[in-house]
Amino acid sequence: MKSEICLNINNAGLCPFKGLNREITIIITQMELMGISPVPFLKIAAQDLLNQYGRNALGYAHEIIKSSRTQGNQQAAQIWTNIAQHLNVSRDKEGPITH
Repeated sequence: MKSEICLNINNAGLCPFKGLNREITIIITQMELMGISPVPFLKIAAQDLLNQYGRNALGYAHEIIKSSRTQGNQQAAQIWTNIAQHLNVSRDKEGPITH
């Protein structure tokens, strides 16, 4: 899969996403500790990916899930699985959606 966001199937890492899994994991964890639902944040993240990468967004999310699991980061894999679920719901909508 050729990627505009440097996803690397050969486990060399995710270019602009380097460290992003850790940051997202921290944000989600802090939200949950404060009793704040992360669902709106995940929906916004999914919509931003969809706006930026269109139909490729879901494939990119799946590559990030796979890479996270390979790296042993199950929490990040679960977060990206949730983002992918939102992408599945959103993928049939036409045009970018702003928030």
